[in-house]
Amino acid sequence: MPDMDPPVDLDPWTELLSGRRILVTGSTGYIASRLVPAFQTAGADIVRLLRPESTEPDEDGTGGIRGDCHDPATWRGALDQGVDTVIHLAAQTSVKTAAADPVRDWHNSVAPFLTLLATCAEHETSPTILLAGTATEVGMTPPTAVDETVREDPVTIYDLHKLTNERYLRHYTRQGTVRGATLRLANVYGPGPTSSTADRGILGMMVRRALAGEDLTVYGDGAFLRDYVYIDDVVRAFAALAATPDAVQGGDPYLVATGTGTSLKDAFGMVVAAVEAETGRRAVVSHVEPPAALDAIDTRDFVADPGRLIARTKWEPKVTLGEGIARTVRAIRSMADTEVTI
Repeated sequence: MPDMDPPVDLDPWTELLSGRRILVTGSTGYIASRLVPAFQTAGADIVRLLRPESTEPDEDGTGGIRGDCHDPATWRGALDQGVDTVIHLAAQTSVKTAAADPVRDWHNSVAPFLTLLATCAEHETSPTILLAGTATEVGMTPPTAVDETVREDPVTIYDLHKLTNERYLRHYTRQGTVRGATLRLANVYGPGPTSSTADRGILGMMVRRALAGEDLTVYGDGAFLRDYVYIDDVVRAFAALAATPDAVQGGDPYLVATGTGTSLKDAFGMVVAAVEAETGRRAVVSHVEPPAALDAIDTRDFVADPGRLIARTKWEPKVTLGEGIARTVRAIRSMADTEVTI
């Protein structure tokens, strides 16, 4: 898929990433769409893990391995290629799907990652493993900025399984089997492939509606706070941890966020303003009653404190919400025939 935004600048970690052989799972997904080319530009050698049935062409020259991630042989084959880092992005991403069939979700979301870790232990292979987690693992959060010391209390099956993977990684890291860290991602947005699940990419949905001249809808007064972090800043967080050995010794989690809360109403207002600036058309924001089945996790305020990541690496968020939304509106409009999401 063509890039719709300038390449992600991975300085000051480019030199440390050059020559690294990195296995990326979920390599056809949203985060990978920005991460893979950025790491390649930095000189990393990327190996993509693809599903056996994948028809994804190797258009960018990236090495690809097709295999079942439940099979230890798949992981052995990948690790035997001299992989020193694994970026695990593959996951089932729908809260509703996880709730509807928890056993199947465990099979799809937890079992493959545990198989990777067990394979590393059995074959005495010690890569650095960076796991894509979610900030919602902590559950219903206090009104103040959340850091990694807040007790985890997931309220959905999706978050419970995310936390399960995180704890498996911490266990195997502390056993000395691997090095690793979990990146607890806040509300990620920006250009990229369309999400396969309807309960993701809300800002993207609103951008499309605004560009189409449709009304935007917000539940209630739209006062709930979210911490929106731009996709490029997320990619830079993966680079920072991949390039900082001291930060991945204990299996610690890191919140990847901006530390700034923005209400849904204000975020949608920024979408309206960005689309108007780009097209001259102004969408209307309508307030509607929330559905009775709305998940509790959707009704809480969330702002994160990324201080641990900032202190242990040279990472910091660079893209403001207004700038990120404007960049995404331009990307969607310029690639009108390509599905993208934020």
